[in-house]
Amino acid sequence: MLNERGRARSIAPGEISIATTAPDLRGHNALVTNALFPMAMALAEELAAAGAGLVLVARDAEGLAALAEGLQRRYGTSVTVMAADLSQPETPRMIFDAAWAQSPLDLLIHHADHDSTAGNVDLDWAQHEATLQRHVNAPCALTHCFSAALGAHGWGRVLFVTVASAARRAPAGEPIAYASQAFLRHYAAALRARWRGSGRGCTLLCVPAAGPWVFSTSVAPLEPVDTIPALATTRLARRAVRALLAGSACVTPGRLNGLWQTTLSLMSGGMRRWRAKRPRART
Repeated sequence: MLNERGRARSIAPGEISIATTAPDLRGHNALVTNALFPMAMALAEELAAAGAGLVLVARDAEGLAALAEGLQRRYGTSVTVMAADLSQPETPRMIFDAAWAQSPLDLLIHHADHDSTAGNVDLDWAQHEATLQRHVNAPCALTHCFSAALGAHGWGRVLFVTVASAARRAPAGEPIAYASQAFLRHYAAALRARWRGSGRGCTLLCVPAAGPWVFSTSVAPLEPVDTIPALATTRLARRAVRALLAGSACVTPGRLNGLWQTTLSLMSGGMRRWRAKRPRART
């Protein structure tokens, strides 16, 4: 496998090799939040197809049960469901502890929800607090629990799913919704820097807020499945899982989105190097 600079490196104990055509995740377990969003459903299906055990979290208990039944029937994998609301401060610790008590986790998939009303600045502040809890506090709390549980030498991977536009200038009138999702991009970069060389990694999956990514997968359709959009979602999920296991930094659909992410990364790296070389002012 390759390190972050593209050089060959050895595979740590327990690490997964993806040199074959499909990853083998038997013996590994993943926690997937907001699991009824189409992209999260597609990611859960890819992980189940690779043999991973799943813990699925969402607010809709009936939808979770349908999704779990479909995954178990098709792939024979272990699926546990937890109906929980991530807008509650105590929920992240509660669901993580419950999931870890059943089986150790080494994959964490957090899907930031896309609430079309969250950007309205005229909403009651309690609704904005709930948005910030879901988009900022919840992923931080889950990642903190995950990293602490892995210990000093545990292998693990984190995937954050957010909207691609969160990496660009926010639309007028939607400061909290987009700023809170943009936070995940910077948080993922900080985690990668923190975990470099530890066997852990964090990948960011940026998807459009509308388009084919909002369609359902073939496991538990939420709407009549459109073959082309469903196929596009499945392909992106497959690409994201491979990138996650390889330790890649970011996955974006479309050439323009990919070019934008690459440009941001190069600009950020150049700025860090410039600041490191800049002489410090004497005090």
